[in-house]
Amino acid sequence: AEVKPQSESANNDFRNITVQFLQGDQDIEIIGTQIIPELGPIAALVLAIAIVSIIAVSAKTGLRFMPKY
Repeated sequence: AEVKPQSESANNDFRNITVQFLQGDQDIEIIGTQIIPELGPIAALVLAIAIVSIIAVSAKTGLRFMPKY
């Protein structure tokens, strides 16, 4: 059954919704949300370039992160 919010408040940073549920309710489905990624596509590209650079430098210089026994 669809449940209507009891109270709602929002501003630019957050949205607060209060909903009452019946005793014994187990499954709660929230529809209509948005996911805001913390890292944008440029940050992912910079991270990928950094990882590739570390691998390349490690291969050329013989740099090891784990000691060789």
